[in-house]
Amino acid sequence: MACGARSALPGGHDLGEQLYFTGPNHSFEDGDKLTHGKQGEVVGPATGEHQGNGLKMQFPGNKVSINCSLSNLRRERPPPLPGDHDLGEQLYWTGPSQSFKSANTLAHGQQGEVVGPATGEHQGNGLKLLFTGNTGPINCYLPWLSREKPPPLPGDHETGEQLYFTGPSQSFESGDKLTHGQSGEVVGPATTAAHQGNGLKMQFPGNKVAINCSLPRLSREKPPPLPGGHRLGDRLYYTGVNKSFKSGNKLMYGQQGAVVGPATDKHQGNGLKLQFPGNRSSQSVNIASLSRDDPCAVSSVPENVLRARRALAARREEQERAAAAAASRAAEDNAAEAERRQQLAAELLEEEAAAKAQPPLQEAGRRRRKKQSGFRGSRSSTTEGAEGSADCSDSTSRAAPARESASESDEEERVTPAEEARRAEESERAARQERQARLLEAARREREERLEREARAEAAAAAAAESEARGRRQQAARAAEEERKRAVRQALVDEMEAQARQEEAARAAAPLRTTQAEQSSTRLAIEQALSQARSDAAVARVREATAGSEAEQARLEAEAARAREEEARGREEAARSEAEEATAREEALTVRLAALELGPPPAASPPTAANNAVGGDVGSPCRATLPQKVSRICAHLGLDARSSLSAAVAAANESTGVAAEGGLLQQVDRLIAMLFGGPQTGAPEES
Repeated sequence: MACGARSALPGGHDLGEQLYFTGPNHSFEDGDKLTHGKQGEVVGPATGEHQGNGLKMQFPGNKVSINCSLSNLRRERPPPLPGDHDLGEQLYWTGPSQSFKSANTLAHGQQGEVVGPATGEHQGNGLKLLFTGNTGPINCYLPWLSREKPPPLPGDHETGEQLYFTGPSQSFESGDKLTHGQSGEVVGPATTAAHQGNGLKMQFPGNKVAINCSLPRLSREKPPPLPGGHRLGDRLYYTGVNKSFKSGNKLMYGQQGAVVGPATDKHQGNGLKLQFPGNRSSQSVNIASLSRDDPCAVSSVPENVLRARRALAARREEQERAAAAAASRAAEDNAAEAERRQQLAAELLEEEAAAKAQPPLQEAGRRRRKKQSGFRGSRSSTTEGAEGSADCSDSTSRAAPARESASESDEEERVTPAEEARRAEESERAARQERQARLLEAARREREERLEREARAEAAAAAAAESEARGRRQQAARAAEEERKRAVRQALVDEMEAQARQEEAARAAAPLRTTQAEQSSTRLAIEQALSQARSDAAVARVREATAGSEAEQARLEAEAARAREEEARGREEAARSEAEEATAREEALTVRLAALELGPPPAASPPTAANNAVGGDVGSPCRATLPQKVSRICAHLGLDARSSLSAAVAAANESTGVAAEGGLLQQVDRLIAMLFGGPQTGAPEES
């Protein structure tokens, strides 16, 4: 064996060759690093888990060589990361929370570091991110990554919160289920169009993936028991009349269905949702139309016993409803009583505070009343002492000056009871007005705070909607830009590969010293390869232009569809106008037909003065109606009989030069008299 022979390295690489690392960033305990897109030198075959399918690479700045898989090495520099992101950039995860078998987790709203492009199913449209607490990076779908922190979850809920599902039970083709009353964990916002902005993604025990749920069907409290004491999964028979619904569902007498939850429509609180065979969705049914016994089967139980059972069940259900209503009323009464007591306590505290700070006049009056009562007591005791004993002359003489001074003080500071009552009433009125003012001020502040909270909530909702719309627009723009860049990158890569093949062919041809013919053939091959590369680049550009034209064609088709819709609406309006005109012609023809059916009047004597006084007719005033008279006038004058009565009479007045005086009936009688020589007649006269 020649001593210069060497074993081939995996992948046909050579020692000293420069290769790029295309895997995700990674750091080791000794401080060495692997950086996506960094170039290193091949120093030998890999050992350990990559033996036979990897190389040892020495990267600048590292102390030792690192085993690298061949799938993470390439001669060309890797393309930029999808979405124009950079290594080390911090992005937020806006998708639902997830857990993996490796013990790694993804939490909605969590921030992670970009360490490289995604591999596997997200390759080309995803990134690898390293999140705090995880042992390795995770492939993340690009539309679920954002530089901005996602908005709060709908309904002020939080990830990890436990909520109950209050809708009807459902099953999905994947085997996952939604069960009424089951508790699940919030993992993020809903992503489907039907629930976006008004729903949450919930992970229920036993399900493989999270399910989009509408907010009205989620609750922090466990839902109440089903009406009638029924349970989920009970098999009940429908005993009502047959029905069909717009959704395609049907209710057939004697059909058996499974209870999946409480009714949600007009039967709410007094009905159940049942899933019947053949129906696409569950149907709400009143409890009165449900039975545990098959109504089509011949029962050995007497009818009166069945009626008694049904009556007892109905009574039990009524008692349950009454108990629930009573409990609700009691709770409301307790709350009202507590509120009333709090208000009363507040009023008492306010009155005590007002009493402690009474006006100085009221305090002075109270002191004067105390002095007066003391003086009266002194006078009475002095008088009794004078009458009871003659030995108390000294006491009487001592009491005399006291009476005199008390009389003088009483005259100076005397306040009448009416004045005291008036002052007390004024003080009480002032305190009451002040208390009412405070209550009004508190109510005003509460109303202003409520309006401010509502305005803030509306502003937050509008901001969230705007942010969501802006995010969707940005995602669509980024996707379109990414597609364009991908096409350009592919064209550049193809051209670079063609140039590399050309250079490699040139290097291989130089030491061979081939003949002129071989050089010509080599040059021809190189030119063909270059032409092929250029044609590939042109094809890529054509594909890009085709994609743009298809998008433009789709836009034009949408505009044409809108134009066709507007044209259809115009035809609909024209048809409606034609129908209205046909209706008007039909009414006019009906009037003319009625006039023709009236026929010529029978021979009659000349009208009397009495008939002239009431208007005259062909024998009696009731022969010709007002429309018939107007129709006759229009026919005589050649006017359009299809217009309204008032318009026809106005046209007849204008045609004959008669002023429109009096009511419509008087004008018609005047025209009849002028045109036909009498007040009115029942049929047209011979000319």
